[in-house]
This record gives sequence, C-alpha cells and structure tokens, in this order.
Amino acid sequence: MPDAALTAGEARSRHRLGLAMVTASAIFWSSGGFFTRLIPLDLWTMLAWRGLFGGLSILLFMAWDARAPGRRLWRPMGWPGLIVMLLNTGGMLLFIGSLRLTAVADVTVIYAILPFLTAPIAWLWFKERPTRRTMLAGLLALGGVVITVGGALGHGGSSLLGCFLAFVMTTTMALTTSITRRYPGVPMIQAACLACFAGSAICFPMAGPASGITALDFVNLALFGILNMGLGLALYVMGAKHIPAVEAALLSILETPVAPLWVWIFFAEVPRGATLLGGAVVLFAVLWQVLGSRQHRSA
Repeated sequence: MPDAALTAGEARSRHRLGLAMVTASAIFWSSGGFFTRLIPLDLWTMLAWRGLFGGLSILLFMAWDARAPGRRLWRPMGWPGLIVMLLNTGGMLLFIGSLRLTAVADVTVIYAILPFLTAPIAWLWFKERPTRRTMLAGLLALGGVVITVGGALGHGGSSLLGCFLAFVMTTTMALTTSITRRYPGVPMIQAACLACFAGSAICFPMAGPASGITALDFVNLALFGILNMGLGLALYVMGAKHIPAVEAALLSILETPVAPLWVWIFFAEVPRGATLLGGAVVLFAVLWQVLGSRQHRSA
C-alpha cells in the first residue's frame, strides 16, 4: 500500500510539473508575433539567427541538467527522436513564414486547433481514445478555422498562403505531441536542440551578411531565440511527456488570446472581424472541452 501511494504521489507530481511546463511554454511562444514584427530583417536572416540562439540556449540547459547524478548530456535518440527533430525543424520554419505572410491572430487561431488534430492521431496510433465531447469540440474548432481562412481570402494570396503554412505547422506539432507522449523515454529535449541547429543551418546560406545587422537587432534576435524558441520548445517537449497528449495540446493554445494582444498593443495590428469571430468559436470549443474534462475527472 505505501508503494502504491508513493507511485500515485509521484504520478500526480509529474502531472503537475507537466502542466506547469506546458503552460509556461505557451507564454513564451506567444512572443513569436511580437519579435517577428519587431526585428526589421529578411525572413532567412531572422530564421538563421533565431535558430542558432535557440539551439545554444537549449544546449546550455542540457549541460546544466547533465550535472545531476545519472544524467548524461547526450544519448541515442532512436527513430522517434529523429522524427521529432525533423518535425520541429519544419515547424519552426513554417511558423515564422506564416507570421510574415498573414496576421498574427490568424496564425494563433489556426494553431488553436492543435488538440483536435492531436486527438485522432493519438487514438489511431496508441489507442488514447478521445471522448465524444472532444470530437464535437474539434469539429466546432475546425469551423472557427474555416471562418478565419474565409476572412483571409479577401486579403490576397499571401494571407491565404500564411494560413496554409500555419495549418501545416500545427499538424507538425500534433505529430510531435503524439510521439512525445508515446515514447516518453526518448531524449526529446535533445531532438529539439538539434532541430534548432538544423533549421539554422538550412537558413544561413540564404541569410544576409552579419555586417548588416545592428547591435540592437542582435539583442532582439538573441531574445527571440532564447525565450520563444529555446525555452518555449524545451519546456513543451519536456512537459508533454508527463500529461496526456490532448491535455498538452489544450494547454499550449493559451497563447491564442495572448499573442495577438502583444502586436495589437505595440504595433497596432488589429485582427480582422472574421479572425475575431473564428477565434471566438475556437476558444469556445477549447473551453467547452476543458470544462467537460474537469467535470469528468471530478465525477
């Protein structure tokens, strides 16, 4: 009985830790639109330096974590870690590309359907079956995305392309969340670090010369990489393995109402009416799902 109580206590502790990490990652991720608007550099240059600073920040964290007994700086990842690395690399490039092509609010509304893309993947792959409420909420959230994309149709092809990139990026995160949940023993933080460096290596050949970057730009690039990419991705990858995949996805979309707020306050980027309506539908679907899950657990 004591052993069972200890096991239950450890499970609750790890679950709380996972909740805290994924919630913090959403706050850091919400700064993406802010930095994208703040830094006056071309896309490839921004991606290259953001990835470099993000990778270095994760590597420093890994070195700090490796000081603990029984911990190692580097471990074999296996195929799950390699796939997560490739998915994260693509997701990083798609994320900034979508922010450059369409409104920040559009990107965050589309990203908010992450839990409802994750649910069918987790169900089909390792039988983490979603509830009927989750499936209905997913359909409702998808309707919100359709409204948002419909509003982008009247604002040129670039805005529509930005929405498409945001959807593909969200799909990569849904796959990452499911793999992280399915293989919790794989060093996913290591995969995230390699993804940062891989993305940086892809972009540097097309980036502008460093001589054209001001000291202030370098500071902002470093903050962008460390806060948004390094801490955001590291906390999400580490936290998601301690909680159900759909729950991790739900928490991560806390950035949906926060990210557009930063660019509205600092850059006067006001969301379109269709985006506000679509976002309201998506957030309603998410809140309905969260409240239903809490009632189910307390019953």
